Amino acid sequence: MGNWWRQVRRTWVMLVAVVPLSLVLASCAGPAPLNQAMSVDGHIFTLDQYRVLTRLTQAIDGLQNATPGWQLPEGRQELVKAQKNALYTLLTTELFKEQAQTMYSNKVITQSPKALDDQVTTQTNTNYRQLAPQYQSMVDRGILSPASYRYLVEQQVYGSAVLIAVAVPIAHVHVLTVADQATAQKLQAQLQGGADWATIAKASSIDGAKDQGGDIPQLPQGVLDPQLDKTIFDGKTPPDPKTIQIVQVAHGWALVQVLDRKSTLLKDLDTTNTVITGSPVVQEAAVNHYINALIDRAKITLWVDWCNSTTGAACAIPRT
Repeated sequence: MGNWWRQVRRTWVMLVAVVPLSLVLASCAGPAPLNQAMSVDGHIFTLDQYRVLTRLTQAIDGLQNATPGWQLPEGRQELVKAQKNALYTLLTTELFKEQAQTMYSNKVITQSPKALDDQVTTQTNTNYRQLAPQYQSMVDRGILSPASYRYLVEQQVYGSAVLIAVAVPIAHVHVLTVADQATAQKLQAQLQGGADWATIAKASSIDGAKDQGGDIPQLPQGVLDPQLDKTIFDGKTPPDPKTIQIVQVAHGWALVQVLDRKSTLLKDLDTTNTVITGSPVVQEAAVNHYINALIDRAKITLWVDWCNSTTGAACAIPRT
């Protein structure tokens, strides 16, 4: 399980760094309650928790990149990054815990929340004893401690337990995109008449799947244009390789042929190849979509800005 988790996480030595996946936080409330940074489905995270984890995240970045002081623009950018990642760690860990409880109740996973929490405690204590001598300066400054390191271990343990058991829809599709509807209709007629999809896609398509002849063997949700995504993963319509649909998308008109659609465990997805040119690898793309779906369903209130203070102003982490 640990090896699989590391394949979908960016790590640095034994400290588990935060991978900033796509994230939207819900509307912010104004004025913040005393010492509260964020609420996730009613669970409150304090400013103290946020600051402790921000310092550790920033220190990890500094060990990698020699982070400049916050007085410089580059230093402020690194601080913002650390603050976002700290909030992201707290947020996703809470959502993973909620999912672990649900999955355990539904007998999807066999590890109880208490067993996972015991695993976090054991792993935190064991790893910290190994880490502390190597990063003594961080320990001396109160940045690295069992309490601060535990946040990262919680995210790893609960995330691994949930994601290794999650099944997601995956489609095998042919797709190509052109600039105007008339061209799309012309190519649709050629394809329905038996023309080779790969040949036409390589000659005419303007999307990221062009170089692979428009063939996407493992397509997770959330990679392609939202309208195209909705068409491909329409659960009410069974895949029909004989049907070639035309869908208006943000940058033109897409033709799509859904060859197959099935449910697949996240852990069994491709960990080496990208979905299409410029996209994440298949497994990472599916993980991103799954976590974003958890975030979209959650009730989240954020009370902190990027200066470690409370504010009544609107604030959010934009999608990336």
